Amino acid sequence: MQLLFVASISALSFGALATCLIAHFLSDVDALKGARDGRYAYLGEDDQL
Repeated sequence: MQLLFVASISALSFGALATCLIAHFLSDVDALKGARDGRYAYLGEDDQL
C-alpha cells in the first residue's frame, strides 16, 4: 500500500515538473500560436468584464 502511495505521488510530481519545464522552454511564438488556435483557454484574451 505504501508503494502505491509513493508511486502515485511520484507520478503526480513528475507530471507537474514536466508541465513546468514545457512551459519554461516553450518559445513565446509557439505559446502565442497555441493561444490563438484556442489550445489554451483564454490565454490570448485580455481580462475584460
